[in-house]
Amino acid sequence: MDHKTIRIAIIMGLIAGILGCATTGPRYGDNEVEVAMRQQEGETLARLTHSNSGDISEAATALARKR
Repeated sequence: MDHKTIRIAIIMGLIAGILGCATTGPRYGDNEVEVAMRQQEGETLARLTHSNSGDISEAATALARKR
């Protein structure tokens, strides 16, 4: 997997999670959603850097460094 594919997968997962949350429960402001997205992305990248797959681990590490 290349960096772009992993990044797209992460973003799509975040979007799916946010859309699921946005349709139920309280409404959140744009800033709150953005902070939550960045936090979730950071947590996801941290988990992916410890992946058993070398390619995924390297790609996640490279993306984390860019942030």
